[in-house]
This record gives sequence, structure tokens and C-alpha cells, in this order.
Amino acid sequence: MALPKTMIYISVLFILCACLEKQDCSETTNVRQPSPWNRVEVLSREKREVAVSVSEKIAEIEVDIVDIPDYIIELIKATVSGLTYPIALTNDFNVTAVNITTECFPNSTCVCGEQYGWPCDKCLSYGSCDKIAENTCGCINSIPGDGQFCQPISNLTACPSPTTGTVIISEKIAEIEVDIADIPDYIIELIKATVSGLTYPIALTNDLNVTAVNITTECFPNNTCICGDQYGWPCDKCLSYGSCDKIAENTCGCINSIPSDGQFCQPISNLTACPSPTPERVIISEKIAEIEVDIADIPDYIIELIKATVSGLTYPIALTNDLNVTAVNITTECFPNSTCVCGEQYGWPCDKCLSYGSCDKIAENMCGCINSIPSDGQFCQQISNLTACPSPTTETVIISEKIAEIEVDIADIPDYIIELIKATVSGLTYPIALTNDLNVTAVNITTECFPNNTCVCEDQYGWPCDKCLSYGSCDKIAENMCGCINSIPSDGQFCQPISNLTACPSSTPAPTATPSTAISPTTPSVKTLDLQLTMDITFDPAFNDENNAVFKDVNQAIRNVYQRNIEGFVSSTLNQFVKGSVIAEYTIKSIILRYSDVANAKAEIVQVLGAKYQIYFTCFNDTVFGNGQLNDIVIADCKSDEVGQRTARCLKNGTFSVLEDTCVLQKIKALFEESQTLVGTNLPSFLERLSNSTRNLTERIVSSPATISTIVNILVNVANVSRSTAINRFMMRNFLETADVLTSNGAINSWKVLNANVTKNDNSHFLESIEIISNFLTNDSFEIETQLIILNKTTFNSFLNNGFNLNSSVQIDISTLNSSFNSITTIAFASMNNVLPIRKSSLNDNISSINGEVVLVKSNTTINNVTFRFDVLNKTLGNPQCVFWNFTHFDGLGGWDDTGCQLQSNGNGMVTCNCNHITSFSILMSPDAPDDPVLSYITFIGVGISMGSLVLCLIIEAIVWNAVTRNNTSYIRHVAIVNIAVSLLIADIWFIIGASISEQDPLPVSSCNAATFFIHFFYLALFFWMLITGLLLLYRTVMVFSHMSKSSMLAIGYTVGYVAPLIIAVITVAATAPGNAYIREGGPCWLNWYQSKALLAFVIPALIIVAINLVILIVVLYKMLRRGVGDTTQSDEKNAFVVIARCLAILTPIFGLTWGLGVGIMVDPTNRGINIVFALFNSLQGFFILVFGTLLDKKIWEVLAGILSFNNVSSNRTRSTSDETLSSSGFHNFLKRRRNVFNVSVPSESGITGVQQGSPGFNQ
Repeated sequence: MALPKTMIYISVLFILCACLEKQDCSETTNVRQPSPWNRVEVLSREKREVAVSVSEKIAEIEVDIVDIPDYIIELIKATVSGLTYPIALTNDFNVTAVNITTECFPNSTCVCGEQYGWPCDKCLSYGSCDKIAENTCGCINSIPGDGQFCQPISNLTACPSPTTGTVIISEKIAEIEVDIADIPDYIIELIKATVSGLTYPIALTNDLNVTAVNITTECFPNNTCICGDQYGWPCDKCLSYGSCDKIAENTCGCINSIPSDGQFCQPISNLTACPSPTPERVIISEKIAEIEVDIADIPDYIIELIKATVSGLTYPIALTNDLNVTAVNITTECFPNSTCVCGEQYGWPCDKCLSYGSCDKIAENMCGCINSIPSDGQFCQQISNLTACPSPTTETVIISEKIAEIEVDIADIPDYIIELIKATVSGLTYPIALTNDLNVTAVNITTECFPNNTCVCEDQYGWPCDKCLSYGSCDKIAENMCGCINSIPSDGQFCQPISNLTACPSSTPAPTATPSTAISPTTPSVKTLDLQLTMDITFDPAFNDENNAVFKDVNQAIRNVYQRNIEGFVSSTLNQFVKGSVIAEYTIKSIILRYSDVANAKAEIVQVLGAKYQIYFTCFNDTVFGNGQLNDIVIADCKSDEVGQRTARCLKNGTFSVLEDTCVLQKIKALFEESQTLVGTNLPSFLERLSNSTRNLTERIVSSPATISTIVNILVNVANVSRSTAINRFMMRNFLETADVLTSNGAINSWKVLNANVTKNDNSHFLESIEIISNFLTNDSFEIETQLIILNKTTFNSFLNNGFNLNSSVQIDISTLNSSFNSITTIAFASMNNVLPIRKSSLNDNISSINGEVVLVKSNTTINNVTFRFDVLNKTLGNPQCVFWNFTHFDGLGGWDDTGCQLQSNGNGMVTCNCNHITSFSILMSPDAPDDPVLSYITFIGVGISMGSLVLCLIIEAIVWNAVTRNNTSYIRHVAIVNIAVSLLIADIWFIIGASISEQDPLPVSSCNAATFFIHFFYLALFFWMLITGLLLLYRTVMVFSHMSKSSMLAIGYTVGYVAPLIIAVITVAATAPGNAYIREGGPCWLNWYQSKALLAFVIPALIIVAINLVILIVVLYKMLRRGVGDTTQSDEKNAFVVIARCLAILTPIFGLTWGLGVGIMVDPTNRGINIVFALFNSLQGFFILVFGTLLDKKIWEVLAGILSFNNVSSNRTRSTSDETLSSSGFHNFLKRRRNVFNVSVPSESGITGVQQGSPGFNQ
């Protein structure tokens, strides 16, 4: 945008010079001329030699560059300074030089260019901001009020030497005008009292004193102006504006208006006496005033009343002592149909009657009515003053042709109206008679100018060659013309008939003297943008015919809309229509391409063609990408302080999915460009600025992958410079503070985006830059500690067998070093795991995780034996691997490698590794759960049987419901069993849904949140209904004779069974979801542990319920054993043990007591036997509910037998106490499935995906 604007300013220079060339000026003059642009003034100065016919013109141009970026200004300056002079504008007119003389900044300082300076008086008047040397200064503190610019130093005269005579004291009077309209009266009086009470003189500086302050004049809202004490108005002001007090001698103290010349009251002592009136003869003069009154909205009776009143007045009427009105006559009345009728004694001159047509008979020298309002504003004249019409001559009639150019503003006129007008004009039949003597022979639309300032010519018209060159052609210049230019001509010229255009002049040979370096002007490149438009209509192959109405309509609309909206528009091409509803593929070419303009054009396309061709937006009003149709690839500009662009696709759900974001903060981009040419001497200051910028912009940086990538490139450039520059402690601290920001937790998501791109290795470059710069530290010992990084540099001159404790998490032991001088540098990164991916056996290793700090070790000697002791970060992980970062791994992408490193020990939360080389080390660890195919089979078969059993259980309960729920106890028991089955079945279904959601990449967070919520809720409901079952058994065992109504038990059951889990689940999601800490990272969708401990919302209620049910089981067994104490027979004793065993078998699954096996797995996760038993019992929990809760119930069998007409079933079967015994089932949840195997091993924080799935439980 800035370059075309600059071309406009330069064009002003050329046009001005061309205009001055045609003036006859004999002397050098300065002329201030209004510029066609706002805030631009052009000063022209002419020089003329006496004997030479060649004249020289100097034009000074003032340009407002407030909104132009610095790099554009520098480009303009470089371009101007690199031009080759003279430049021939015409055959007779050359530009010999263009110099930038003056630059004025927002702080009002004005700096001169080379070979230019300020005159001495300007330096003294406005204050010099550099040293005044001899006759000039190069900078002053304010923009001169007279508009003068810097002058050639050769033209400046020396400053006058200070005289050594007596100091001359001069007095200046300053008049200050203050607007006190909104100041209360008491404040004004206070100010006046304060001013009058001051003691004078008051010293402002050593050379400047205020000797007096007087309030001379007060002007009020009614325009009266009153003088203060000892002040008065001169006699002429009293007479001119009227005195509002008595004129005494030579003054008055009050006048009726504010003087237009800005004069205030004067000291009375300075006023002269009013001149005495001379006895000269009074001269009476007569003036005729013509008044035009708009009476369009005045009723006729009011007009007639006015006319009667005017005609009835008595004259003369005295307005003042010296002014009388002698007559008022209504001369002319013009009506809405444009006819103008004269009043009595008035008529139209003969020429007006002939020019505009008479609407009454022309008599002698006049007519009383004409058909149009005269354009010169003349009214009817007195008949006595009219002359006779000239007699017609017998000469031949002369026919002349005039061409009228009309400019019409059509900005607010719809396109279809414009097209209708153009069609109507082109369809007229000519000539068209306007009057007897005036015909219109043709009307042609020559020029169309659009909001983007491009002006396009119509058929048979074109722009002259000079316009194409001056304003830039937006189509190909052919021979002597072009059909489109990039700006509206400032001289108001329109397109000309092609037949009238002359060929472009041949370029004249350049002068022989050429500068050593010349910058040739470059043609701006044309940018191409491929777009498409989806129309919800039926596809027809005929649409691709260029003569088809749809093709022509869409093609024309695209051309018109984009021509209006895009600055520098070159062309549009409708390529083709393709199926998919109907998709119009088209190409836009433009010199300037702003994506905001493209978005505006798309919106207008929908407005113009939307209703006709069913065009609509799927994505709309997005704050970044605006509007888009389905699958549209939309490019958006970055924020104002960023460079780059954002690319997104419009999805079916009405949102944009970001495909690429290359937006980089401008400050960081500028630092990167500077780092490209960085040298060692500038490295300290550069690193300090880099550190300050990254720390000040931390939040913006960590959320922008493109900015992080740019900073990594800066660090790589810095590391390369360090190869020839010693890096001291100060420089290294700034370097590490920058790296500290990049490794922070806030940058995790950005690094995930960068690491997902396997074509880039920013992570590897980042670590490598740190390794490189650590090789070139100064030869002294020092330590640097930032928030996340610790560096220790140790030098020594003797043998060493030393250990390094970088911090409480890492220890390093290095064997004896043999060189005479040793230097060891160690750097520990607390959060480098945020940067480096888990890339060892494959590009995406989702099993392992970095479970210790990353440590970098560098030495100036070879080390073949180094031992590391890492504190593990996640103590639930096992299988440690000692690894280092291999920069050549995976074809240069980099990855973890264990070559030369061995695991020495693993225990007590610490892993010890030994390596035979030094670089960047850490440990990888993975979950300990065994990978056993037996567990997979058990899980697959068990879950299938369990879900089928739950469905069968619910069917049986529905069949026998009325028969088995006739008393309260049976009713509540079966209600509990049904709700246990329903909760477990729905929980399993949601768990499967959550596992499938977790397979998606990227993870749909909102869907995973929903799945986690329902899993959490229904598993809690399962436990609470198991609690209700236990409490019911306890109630009937302990309180045998107590009775509770069915409604009370149902209310308690559903409140505890569903309301309590719902409250816990809702509170959990409300407390953790806003902070993105509700679900865990990786693995199936389940509650988070590491960030928010949301898993406790499931673990605590579940463990409490298991503990309560265990106590209830003990109480029930105690009661049963106590009843059988008096029985001593062996058979009864044996029967008691059978009953106890049966109760344990029934109650243990339904009370969830099998979870005790999960505790054993958490203690020994690699124990194969415990894992198999745990998977067997818990995968079959649904089967246990069917067997122990339903099939072993004799009452249910009796009902089923009756329904199936089993006649051999006795109807008098004795009911045993076991009929009311609560059956239970296995306990299915709190499981984690890895590779479809149930176990309770805890995964890594980064989670498990792929085949490594887990069901909810106490998994962290």
C-alpha cells in the first residue's frame, strides 16, 4: 500500500513541475500551493538565468509518512538516492536531482539530510538538538511555523557574532486568549484575584522576567466585550461594533461584538482621540440587493400572504440612521417544473428566452416565462432596462459539436441498477433532440473507477501512454495505450477514444555519465490466488460454455467484485465448473494481495450471487478467518505485531481447522534477521536483547510454534557465531534464559505441533545449539541457575576423580581425567521432556516416557566412563532404559539411542546408568504391566460374556418382576440388582466409546470430556448401588423386627444410588475442566491424576464403599455363626461351613470385594498369577451378577417354571432363609486394560494409546 502512495507523491512533483514550466516567471519566487492530498504542501521556487533560455525549477514536497512502515521509508530513500539523473519527463522537461532534505518525527524534532542544514536563526528560535557549528545545525526541536525546510549548507550564511557592548534590555508584550466557557465563575474570580496579587517582576530564566500580568478584556456569550481597569477600546472599534457604554473622549469600555481582527482592549494611555467629523456633503448611494428564497415547503396561502404584505408596505423603511429600504419587489418565481415566471414590470432578456425556451410569447425585447432556471443565477430584469432582440440575419447556420463529460458517483447503487443503466444508454436511438437547436448525437460510458482506485476503460476507449506510465498499468500496455490504471488521475481526465491516442514517445538515450551504482526500477510481481465457489444447484456440463448465461453471469460478477475490493487488481479468470453441487474454480491475479480484501470480496460474492445460485457460508463470523464455505482453504493475516499468515479449512461443523500458522512476532523476526549477519563483537548486546524480548513476550512465544521455531533458528545462528567467540558467564546466562522460556510447561502444546512435523527437527537443533555453545565457554569456573536449567562449569589443573551433584535429582560420577588441564561443563534441564519427543525404536513411541531430567555433559578431554544417577519422576513406571540423544538418528531428525550406555541399578526411586561417552543423557521408562496373551484372551472372552450376561439378567428380571417383588425386602433387593446391572452395562458401553475416542488424532477434547463424565458417573452409581445392597442386608440381619416403608426405601436408594454420584461427578468436572485438567493425557478417556488429582473423586468413594461392605460381610457372617453355636452335630457343623462358603461366594462379587486383588497388582504389577486372577474375576463381573443375583434365586426359577408350564415343580416348596439372601455378582470395574488385558498397572503420564487401552479404576 505504501509504494503506490509514494508514487502518487512523486507524481505530484512531476505534475507540478510541468505546470510551472508553462508559467512566465522572470524571477525566483516561492509559492505555496494546495496539494491534491491531505496534509501535503508543495513549495515551488523558480530560478532564471539572464542570458540562458533554460530555466530551473526547484519543487519542495512535504509528505506525511506517519502510517508508512520504516522499511518502506528506507526503501523509498534508497530508491531516490539510487536514481540516475537527469530523468526526462518530456522532451523539454528533465528532473536533474531529487534530494530528501528534512525528516520531522512525532516528537517534533526535524533532522536535515546530508549537505543540508538549518539556518542559524532557526537553530536559535526553535532550539538545536545537536551542536551549532559555524552557520548551521542539523537538528531543531520543533517544526518551523513558516513551513521552511532545511537549506543547502552552501547557501547558509554565518551566524552573527555576539557583540561585546552593553546588554540591551527589551520589553515584549504577550497577549494570551483563554477560553473560560466551562469554568465556574468563582474559579475565574479566584484566578483574577491571584493574578492581581502577584509580586513582580517574576524571573522565568536568567534573561527573562515577567514584569506585569493584566487582564485586559472579557468577552461574554452574548458577544459583548468589556475592558479591564486602565484599558479601553479604540474609537474605531466603538463605532464599528457599537458601544454598550458611553463613548468618552477617545475610548469606550464595552462593545457589542468580538472584533474579527482579534484585537483586545488597549491601554487608555495609548489611545488617540476620535477624529472630529468633517462638514463634508453627505453622498447618498443606491444599492439593489437580490435575495433568493427557497419556498418549496411553504404552503401557497402563506406565499400569497407574504406577497400581499410586501406590496402593502410603506416606503422608505429606515433600517439605521444611514440606511433606508426604498422598495421591495418580487421579480421572479421558479416552480418545481423548472419554469421561471417574472413579476409585474419585470421580464427575461431576449437571450434567456432563446437559450432556455420561452413558455409565453416573446414580445419585442423580452418574455415573461422561460422553461429552465438559468445556470448563471440571473433573475428577471426591469422591462425598462431590457434592450430589443437582434434582428435575425440571413447568414448560414453554423453547427458546432460539444463533448460533455459527466462524472457520476455510483458507490451506493446496486450492480444490477448500474448494468440496467448501461444497457439503457447503449440501446438508445440517436440523435435525441433536447431543444430546436440542441441534439444529443451519442452517449458513451468511457471510464469506470472502483473503490480500490483502479480505473478501467470501456470499449473503444483507453488511457494515454503518459497515464499508463504515471499511475501504473493494471493490464498490458499495447502500442499507445492501456485499458486499466492503478489510480484515479488527479487532473480529472477520463479515458480517451482510441482513435485520438498518439503512440508512446521513444525513450531518449541516457546521459553518458553514469554513477558507479545504479538501481533500476523493478516491475512489481503479479500474485496469483486460486479460489473456488460452491453453488447448491444441479450441475450441467453446459455451464462450462463461455457463452452460457451462468458462465457469463458468474464470470462477470467475480471480475466486478474483486476489481472493486482488491487494490492492484490485474485480472480474474473463471477456469471451470466441476461437480460437487456446482463448484466454480477461478483465479485472481493482483499486484497487491491482502487476505482481508479477499475475505471482503468473498462476502460480497455471496451477497451478489447468493440468492440466485444458492451460495452460502458454512463457517461465518470467525474472528480470525472470517467466512468460508465447506472445505474452503482460507488464509488470514496475522496480528498487527506479527508477520506471516494463518491457513485453515472450513469444516462441516461450522468451525475452521488451522492447517498452518506461520505467524511470528515482529520483534523476534527482526532479531532473527539480525542474527543472520551477527558477528562476535555484537554478540553480548544481542543476547541481552534476545533474553529481554523472550522473557517479556513469554506468553505470546510459548503459544506460537512458528515463533518458537524462529527463536531456535536464532540460537543456532548464535551457536555458530560462538565458534569464533569466547562465551562468558553473562552471555551464557542470557542464552540459557532464552532457552528456559522454550522449555517451560506453557510451550508443551507448541512443541507437540512442531514435533508432529517429521520434516523439521527444531527439537534437535535446539539441543544441538546448546551443546555447541557449551564447547566455547571461557576458561573459568562458574555456575548459572535459571528457573528450569542449571549449568556448572568446572576447570582444574590436576587429576580428578570427582562427582557432581547438579541438584537433588541428578548425580554424575566421572572417572579419573589424565590431561594437564581439564574442563567439564554439565547442564541439567528440568523440563527438556517438554521439547524432546519419545523417539527411539520408532518415530512415535507411545509406550515409553522421559522419566528423568535431561543432562548434558561436555569436556575438553575424552571421557570413557561416566555414571549418572537419576531420580525418577514417575515412580509408577518401570523398565528403565539408559539413553542419549543421537542427532543422526532417523535420517537426521534425531532420537534416543542406548548405544554405549548400560543400566546398573534400579531401586528406591533412583536409576543408575553408566556410559562410555558424553553428550545429552536421560532415562526412558514404560509401564510395568506384563504383555501376556493369556490376559488378552481372558479379557476379550470375559467382557463379551459379562455384557451378554447383563442383558440376559435384565430380560429375566423383566419377565419375573411382578412375581418376585411382592414384599418390600424382595422388591428393594431386585431394584438394587437391576440398577447394578444397568449401571455396569452403561459404564462398559461408555468405556468402549471413550477408548475409541482416545484413538483419534488429534484428540477431540470435548468428546473425551463427555465420555469421561459418563464413565465416572455410572461406575460411581454401580458402587453406590452395591452399598445400598449391603446396607439392606445389614438392615434385615441386625434389625429383624424393624419395618421401613417401600417408598422410604426407594427414596433412599435412588438418592444414594444416583444423586450422590451425580453430585460428585458434576463437582469434579466443574472444578477441573476449565483448567484442562479433567482428563488424563494419553490412553483411554479417564480422570486426570498428575495435574489435578481428579481421580480421587472416584478412588475415595469406591474404597470407602468397599470398606463398608467388607464390614457388613463380617457382621453377617458373625450373625450366622452365632445362630449355630448350640448345634453340635457334625452334619450341622458341616452344613454351617457350607452356608458360610456360599455366602462368601455370593456376597464377595456383589460387594466389590474382588478389588482386593487390585491392591496386590499395585504392590507387585509384574506378578502374572495375580494379573490373571484379577482379570478373570473382574471381566466376568456381569456373569457373576447373572448367576448369583438371578439364576441362583429359587423364587425366580419357580416363576420361570410356572411360565414355561413345568408341572414337575412342587408348589409347596419350603422357603428357606436363603430365598431372601442377597445374591451378588463380580466386580467389573476399577480396571485398566493394556493391549485388551485387565490389570491395575499405572501408565505413564503421557498416556497409552493404540492397543494399550485401560478401563477406569485407580489408574493414575
